Amino acid sequence: MYKPIIHNNLWINRWYVFSKKLNREVILYGPLEYDHWVLIEMDPLVTNYCEKPLEISHSYFGKPDKALIDMWVEKNKKEEFISITYTQTIERDNKQFSSDTFEKINSIKLWTQANNKNHKVITDHNVYSNSILLDNLKLLLPYNYPISTINPGLKKKIVDCISGGVQNLLDLEARIAIDDDPFEIQKTIYMLIINKLVLSNIDMKPIGPETEVYLV
Repeated sequence: MYKPIIHNNLWINRWYVFSKKLNREVILYGPLEYDHWVLIEMDPLVTNYCEKPLEISHSYFGKPDKALIDMWVEKNKKEEFISITYTQTIERDNKQFSSDTFEKINSIKLWTQANNKNHKVITDHNVYSNSILLDNLKLLLPYNYPISTINPGLKKKIVDCISGGVQNLLDLEARIAIDDDPFEIQKTIYMLIINKLVLSNIDMKPIGPETEVYLV
């Protein structure tokens, strides 16, 4: 639906990542945008997204200006435009308050309202609200394959083992490793966790042998 807008003079600090969800390279600008991208890329409810999808015209202190929308996201069959910034840049009583950033975000908000679109402001407080989960999702990024590629036989074995109650990864992998390749077992378990086909406590503890997995 949208294509990324790339400005050669936008920012020097560019982050290049590959999205398995989009099957293309994604360009981000700074650590906050990268960490937000991890949350979007790893959210199974997000079906599509685009970084820097639109640039709108607005007036800044009576002068024409441009405002670039940071991300467009499609989730639960609903679309949303997102502005990403550090909290201090939009707090008027903060020494690092940026009137330029504030006005750009406000102009995007007004544009979305006028066009009957949804708009959300994401700050560092939102992105880092659960640092344990964020760190775990970064570790799981290499396993974010399309769910259609999952091994159905191995998936059934894992789900059958978990159906008896909570299992930690060490015991679960040991029970299944008798007949299957350990890497494929770990990969399949991680894919099930990412897509929330099994539940886990990765939002509470660093992922490892003691990570617990269970069914609803």
